[in-house]
Amino acid sequence: MKNTLKYLLAMAMAVAGISAYAASGVIELEIPGMNEETAARIADFRTNACPATVAALRDSIASNYDGVVLRKADKRDELQAEADALAAELETMISTNSAQSAIRQQQKLIDERQALVDEMTDIVDDMIEYKWYRVEQNVIRFTDSRFGRRHDGDYRYNEPDADGFIPLLGAASDLCVAYTPVTNAAYALFDPSHTFEVDKEGHPVVNVSYDDAVRYCEWLTENSPGYTYKYRLPTQEEWELAAGHMPKDASINAANVETGPTDVYYYYGLYGSGAQSLSGTLDMWGNVWEWLATPHTDGQMKVKGGAFDEPRSQCRTEERGNGRDPTQGYHNVGFRILREKNWAASVIQDANAANWLSRNVEGGAVLTTADYKVLEEDPDGDGVPTWAEYIALTDPNDAKSRFNATISIGADGLPVVGWNTPTYASRTYKVFGKVELNDSVWLEVKDNIGLYRFFKVTVEVK
Repeated sequence: MKNTLKYLLAMAMAVAGISAYAASGVIELEIPGMNEETAARIADFRTNACPATVAALRDSIASNYDGVVLRKADKRDELQAEADALAAELETMISTNSAQSAIRQQQKLIDERQALVDEMTDIVDDMIEYKWYRVEQNVIRFTDSRFGRRHDGDYRYNEPDADGFIPLLGAASDLCVAYTPVTNAAYALFDPSHTFEVDKEGHPVVNVSYDDAVRYCEWLTENSPGYTYKYRLPTQEEWELAAGHMPKDASINAANVETGPTDVYYYYGLYGSGAQSLSGTLDMWGNVWEWLATPHTDGQMKVKGGAFDEPRSQCRTEERGNGRDPTQGYHNVGFRILREKNWAASVIQDANAANWLSRNVEGGAVLTTADYKVLEEDPDGDGVPTWAEYIALTDPNDAKSRFNATISIGADGLPVVGWNTPTYASRTYKVFGKVELNDSVWLEVKDNIGLYRFFKVTVEVK
């Protein structure tokens, strides 16, 4: 077998029958909550990225959100009125000694209608409770520089690339989410002892523990050509960012409508965009629970998304009360993965870094997976991994790189670092890697002569 990740993933997708479902139609751009006013505010932001245009966009999203809540509340009230009317009819039937079979049928109708009322009530309550959380998620999506653009050549931002990943808008610029949960076929490439029934290679893998899922991610990382990417499980917040709010009419495998898990493309093949999440991914709700990299309680790890044998109420994005023993596998729990750029690997391609490696790492610039892992260690315990610290050794002028800086948005939509130290006034730096705008952070930047550097900076966002 070729030792390349693209081959491994392409093989798994082919075995899973991706073309049978995904290629049957074109994924349309679907952005819940988008209207003409919001679109206009997004255009304003792209023309003039500043706090005022962000605030206007936030107000538009919040107003539209409130309108959706009101419509759902009206629907809930309409259903409640129907349930009350049926209950009144039942009282009349009982008082007039109607047939017991008719009374039982009427009670069944009442119970069914009340279940709909309860479900709609939960949805409305969740939307009210999580309003600003959801609004802010949409703000960071719509202000993401990748929004509406193409990625990896000819793929729209909410379509999977050739390896089956979609950019996770609103997260770090290098973070992507898997289009589907990991399938039996994909998992069997990692664990040849994994068995499954005939014709179920495209079903999500189950009966795998959290620990198994972590080992799968480590295996993918180690097989990434040039150690280009890292793979891991999503956190609760990242999973929710990918899913977005679950519409009440979403087409999902839940509440025992199916006898078990289905092919990860099955519902998309039947319902198209009605089976997709906000980010464009499939099977975020229902089918199988998904392990998260977020602790629950009592040593458990969280799971999200519900399953084929759970009520729809447990599948909602806002549901956060479920966890499982990380050492155990379950018949209705699988997992989905994230992919992020391995900046530690990319930076060592710098010629200066290669020189340092040739002097300090056995084997020179030809590194093994074990070498990369060593570079990510922090032996002196200062919070800075070896791969960041050695950059200072490649350029004496950068040995004490601690400066005040400001960050603004450049013409290309990327953050620009402005150094307040005159010595560096002639050098233009742009943020190249993952950025956390905390008070004091390490920033990976690319300067105007194409060299990578890491700096400890105090950040002021303008």
